[in-house]
Amino acid sequence: TTGTGNDIISMVVADVADRAERIAIHGSDTVGRELMPALIRDYAKSVGGSVRQLVGGSPNDAQFKLTDAHGSVVSVIDVTRASPAAAFTSLASGSAAIAMSNRPIAAAEAATLAKSLSRTQISNFENVVALDGMAVIVAPESRAVTLGIEKLAGIFSGKITNWSDVGLP
Repeated sequence: TTGTGNDIISMVVADVADRAERIAIHGSDTVGRELMPALIRDYAKSVGGSVRQLVGGSPNDAQFKLTDAHGSVVSVIDVTRASPAAAFTSLASGSAAIAMSNRPIAAAEAATLAKSLSRTQISNFENVVALDGMAVIVAPESRAVTLGIEKLAGIFSGKITNWSDVGLP
């Protein structure tokens, strides 16, 4: 062959990746940036394998190579970060196997999916994997420990903008 040793290694890696099962996951940037890669890593660990993120491509794309306990490539997972609407479109067209969304699916999006997927595919296609949460932590000597949920909601919604509105200096 012609080329450097690095070229040959790249071709071998590409050939192995081409023969592995490919899984496309499209959608929400907020889910795709941290949560989905963590889920992929944890899944690999749970089946005794490992995962390596491959370098290259667009800033909104990530590719993960999943190997089994013996080091054989099981799958290549392509994660494309875009809007949830684009993810549902990709799912409907078949260009993605999983759509990531940081919001519930809209009725119109669900109707489009229902037209393009079989009844068994859509019977249970929405799974919530995470919810946002908030913990309010204050020093024990602070008078803010007496704030109720309504006042906290007012502070975080922007309706309360001054500490004096809740009896604090």
